[in-house]
Amino acid sequence: MLYDSNMEQVDRQIKDETIRLLWRAGRGGKLLNARVDLALEATGLSGVQLLTLRHLVEAGGPVALSQLADRMGFPRSNVTWIIDRLEEDSLVERVRDPKDRRSVLAQVTEKGHECYEQGMRALTVVEDYIEEQFTPGERAILIELMSRLDKEPFR
Repeated sequence: MLYDSNMEQVDRQIKDETIRLLWRAGRGGKLLNARVDLALEATGLSGVQLLTLRHLVEAGGPVALSQLADRMGFPRSNVTWIIDRLEEDSLVERVRDPKDRRSVLAQVTEKGHECYEQGMRALTVVEDYIEEQFTPGERAILIELMSRLDKEPFR
């Protein structure tokens, strides 16, 4: 028997196409994440840490953790945990917001900038792999299609 998100009984079968899509998308994502982790191994960064540094570097200055969470589409508690780890490694520091002393901002340290650059160079191996697998047009289509699954931030 199948149940919906309200735990009510559903009297229908899931299409084989849906099962294949879920399997392929999930497996493909896991395999790409594994390639990213392997490429970043020497840097000591995880993929999500590099993504966080990227958002902070691109911001060009201190960012409120709530704003960072919104940009990344992550729950705020997850971003706080990521920033804690980056701060432990001296890649990020927390600073007071000069406009609101109650608010805390995160900014990349010099070491964080260096580690970010090293991580981005390491990712070229993954970029090469993706470019071998897909044409530029296919990559654009894939980005568009996968973006549809990411309309609502996970909370």
